[in-house]
Amino acid sequence: MSNDAPTVERAADALENAEEKVRPTYAPAAMAMGVMLLLWGVVTHWFMSLVGAAMIGWALFTWINEIRICATVGQASSLPSENDGDGDADDIGERSTTSE
Repeated sequence: MSNDAPTVERAADALENAEEKVRPTYAPAAMAMGVMLLLWGVVTHWFMSLVGAAMIGWALFTWINEIRICATVGQASSLPSENDGDGDADDIGERSTTSE
């Protein structure tokens, strides 16, 4: 049980740091609006579907670029990786064989 405590604490700290560094964006709201317009166009007129598809494309492009820029600048570097290379039980593929 003691092996889990540092991992949980590191994950909680990383989550707090990540929440502070994430910039707000309108991309998720624009994506939802695009989906709504796309489906509304199915019921009303094909042009509304075209506008919705264009809005989905723009929102997806914007959202992906925000994530890419965040990772490039290093804002996401504070998140712990699955394999931090220190050889403890939280690394992927490793099992703790010692009994405490």
